[in-house]
Amino acid sequence: MVFAMNEEKHNMNESDVFPHPPLNYRNLLTVKVIFVIIKAGATAMMTSVQIISMSNMRQSGVIKYVTLMSIQRYTKVIMNQFPAAIDKNMVSEYPASSKSGGGYFYDDVLEYRVWCRPWQGAPDEFNGEIYYYAFGEYEDALAFSKNTDGSENPLVLVRQLEWIDEPEPGTYIHKEGERITEWLVDWLEGSKRSKNSIAKFINNIDV
Repeated sequence: MVFAMNEEKHNMNESDVFPHPPLNYRNLLTVKVIFVIIKAGATAMMTSVQIISMSNMRQSGVIKYVTLMSIQRYTKVIMNQFPAAIDKNMVSEYPASSKSGGGYFYDDVLEYRVWCRPWQGAPDEFNGEIYYYAFGEYEDALAFSKNTDGSENPLVLVRQLEWIDEPEPGTYIHKEGERITEWLVDWLEGSKRSKNSIAKFINNIDV
């Protein structure tokens, strides 16, 4: 399913759009791994893991050893890297226009979107206007993006029932009420809201 949107609307600046800075519990180590995956029907088995590079491993002359637990914590050893849409029957049914970024936490993944720009090589399906394809799973969106000229990297449409407003840097306000916004997919990691996530964040307590 594809949807068109005027380029100006897609790039609109809103007063309640704020950046999504790295949270204080983001990775302290950079570990790159190679996963060799064998697919067998709907199952998958990881047959080998190879650490190929690490950074930030030496602090104050003390070497920090990466254990198997560390690897499992800071990498995803699963086929579905990001959550699937909460209701696949609703994929492509959400309004094309949404907020852009912000909120710090999410409650539900609604769909993944791949925006296509005809002037950059994508098929012209809406008289030169930008448009997107909607997907229920990140892997499908990524595959489409990689194989379609003029397409962007996938974005994710999320629903926030409670979220953080940051009207100015360092000022955090706990908000309630449904908010639908597009995020960078990487922001999903570690940002699923739990009961006390927002209170802990605002009070500078590690989540």
